[in-house]
Amino acid sequence: MSHAFILSLSDGFEVTSDTPERIVFRDPKKGSVPYRIAPALQPIIEKLNGQGEHEDRLVELLAQEPEGVLAEFYFLLDLLDRQSLLCRTVVSGNVRLATLKRFSPQTRPRRALTATHCYALSRFTYTRRVGERIVLETPLAHGRIVLHEDRAAAFVHTLARRGRIEELAARAGFAVEETRAFLELLLMAEMLTMMSEDGVSADEDGPGPLQFWEFHDLLFHARSRHGRHFGSYGGSYRFAGRTNAPLALERRRGGDTINLFRPDLTVIEDHDPSFTTVQNNRRSFHEFGNPPIDSRSLGEFLFRVGRVTKLESDSRVIRDGHEIPLDFAFRPYPGGGALYELEFYVTIHACLGLPRGLYHYEPCQHCLERLPAAEEHLKTLLAAAAASTGAPREHLQTLITLAARYPRIAWKYSSISYATILKDVGVVYQTMYLVATAMGLAPCAVGGGDSDCFAKAAGTDYYAETAVGEFLLGSRP
Repeated sequence: MSHAFILSLSDGFEVTSDTPERIVFRDPKKGSVPYRIAPALQPIIEKLNGQGEHEDRLVELLAQEPEGVLAEFYFLLDLLDRQSLLCRTVVSGNVRLATLKRFSPQTRPRRALTATHCYALSRFTYTRRVGERIVLETPLAHGRIVLHEDRAAAFVHTLARRGRIEELAARAGFAVEETRAFLELLLMAEMLTMMSEDGVSADEDGPGPLQFWEFHDLLFHARSRHGRHFGSYGGSYRFAGRTNAPLALERRRGGDTINLFRPDLTVIEDHDPSFTTVQNNRRSFHEFGNPPIDSRSLGEFLFRVGRVTKLESDSRVIRDGHEIPLDFAFRPYPGGGALYELEFYVTIHACLGLPRGLYHYEPCQHCLERLPAAEEHLKTLLAAAAASTGAPREHLQTLITLAARYPRIAWKYSSISYATILKDVGVVYQTMYLVATAMGLAPCAVGGGDSDCFAKAAGTDYYAETAVGEFLLGSRP
């Protein structure tokens, strides 16, 4: 491991010393960590707590101390690493180029740099703006690299093409030792991969499991779970105090409404097949019958799947003792945080008793509100569903689109908002499958759709209410 790094403590941590032989690291999130140290290490802590110092210079300062102090120094560095308190910065002269900041001590064993091997940037590494800094991140790592200088960003750019250490140094205009230090920093952050002569990464494109992961899938997985990001997680109510909580029910848009058949649940309970029968008979249909589904069946289906079962108002103490008013509109299926952010839209191609068009399902009044969707958009929505399922477009009957009101769920949740939405979509899919099977209808979940086309057709904002799931429903063949 190179000693070319400047070591320092992470921002946001306090270090205090109540006795010459004890220091306390205070992390706002993790609490206090007391640690006993030799008095000779107190000046070292002060340097780490300031601008930092080169590791080799710190070692020189301790060279004259009694035996065992140097070992305790390295033990202290290991402690700081395990607490994610230690930063490493690579420099060029007196200019700081890049700093590795960890948010978790977990790392995978990595090979040491060699002069004979070629290296390139990992295909999972990306840059983005955080505040006024450009950072490098990857779903492979438990940390991020902050780029302090344009030269650092330019060096990262050179790593798009593989090269040996000396080749990369010449390409970037860096000294060989500076290049080596920068590459070691990237290697520690799991942002560097060793490349073969034919341009293949053994780690990421070889026979291991990483070859199966696409960039966006792994990033979404890592970013919506604990461990591999700096962000807050779960029910943080991060917009409380900035905006009011989005309402539980979407406001009507003023279109014409069609009241739907409202079934008697006691009659349904007497005549429905058993749950085991429904579960065993559930399947996807790619062909539909003639005559098509009728408005009565569609009304019963939407009533059993998506109606509002209960309205409730509440207030929660979110932060600083403030109470935030919240409202809830419960549905027959479970929803993350009882927020029920999903809206049901129905594209009618063939349904007895209902004209062709796009409708919004109003779950409280149990009615359909017709939307002024253009014919070209209806054709595109139906064509996408047909292409995803292999069903002939002319045979489709009704397409149910699930649209997520993203602010409704993101107002409460950090990191897991979209992941929760997708889980809710899965729950609704299963509910729709079971209800359709019990009713003797033909259901089929759709693998994907065109969210831009849906936003145009329904008149929604792509970022405020966007399509996240599609489901075909019709009569059985």
